[in-house]
Amino acid sequence: MIGSRMLTLLYKHGNKLSFQIPLILLSIGLVLMYAATLASSVHLLWITQRYVQLLELTSTMATLLDLSNNRFAGKFPYVVLSLPKLIFLDIRFNEFEGNVPSELFDKPLDAIFINHNRFAFELPDNFGNSPVSVIVLASNRFHGCLPASIGNMSNLNEAILMNNGLRSCLPSEIGMLKNLTVFDVSFNQLMGPLPESFGGLAFTKECCSMQGLFV
Repeated sequence: MIGSRMLTLLYKHGNKLSFQIPLILLSIGLVLMYAATLASSVHLLWITQRYVQLLELTSTMATLLDLSNNRFAGKFPYVVLSLPKLIFLDIRFNEFEGNVPSELFDKPLDAIFINHNRFAFELPDNFGNSPVSVIVLASNRFHGCLPASIGNMSNLNEAILMNNGLRSCLPSEIGMLKNLTVFDVSFNQLMGPLPESFGGLAFTKECCSMQGLFV
């Protein structure tokens, strides 16, 4: 039942909604929210933005939030920062833009998927504070350097940062990531030699993509 407070899964993928999302959904402690693919107009976009904002007040028990493959636009949904139990964030394949708050990397998340948006900012120094095992930032407009703090991400298993505007050299601290199996920083503007510390990593050449990398 839609009004049940015991609902743990809402699956709407592959639909094209053209009506207002019932506000009763906002009173449910969702474990997983998988939003529909929206045939959005300006009016519908306003409704969905209102929905995202209201989520802050009503779904503090959410542990997984999936808003991927829609047409959500505007700034990063800061409501994410007020979900204390969130461990899985997926907002990929939308039209979000601007900065990603540095506070995101201080949250106890296990997976971050924010790829294929229009985010444009420098990765903050506290990037390495994140305890994630998977982080995918591909196909945005990130620029600047990959922070040396990445070496603190001891749980990191997969890091995909391809097709951005990252510059400078890869930090030697990457060699500290002993659990890393997939590392893709291809199609950026990195330069200089590979750090010698790469030799101590466990991943194979097939899992480490640097195509179009060094200039």
